[in-house]
Amino acid sequence: MAVKFDPEKLRKDLGGRIRAFRHSAGLTQAELGDLAQIGNEFLSRLEHGRGSPSLDTLGRLAAALGVPLSELFASEEPPAPLKRSARRIERALYRAQEDDAELLAGIAEQVARHRQASKEKKK
Repeated sequence: MAVKFDPEKLRKDLGGRIRAFRHSAGLTQAELGDLAQIGNEFLSRLEHGRGSPSLDTLGRLAAALGVPLSELFASEEPPAPLKRSARRIERALYRAQEDDAELLAGIAEQVARHRQASKEKKK
């Protein structure tokens, strides 16, 4: 069975994910455009599903947003506003040097253990 390719849906989904990641990062279109070295008009077209970016452009956008390129094409819904903190932590880990990322991951794990222990004490 062949998979149907719908370029219009792909462009709209991609644009929506770029916009969601931009909002989650607290960036304006101008700020993201500067970071990714693309024009504001083109970024607006992308976010509205009316542009077809090159692989280089997608790579620069992903890097500017602090997410792996594959996240721009992930099939799940864009990150919810309530998960902004988790996305910020993920971006920090993605951008950090390996030893710093290990330190950040360890801190996050300790906070989670502490919260879990506090919940169990309240029961």
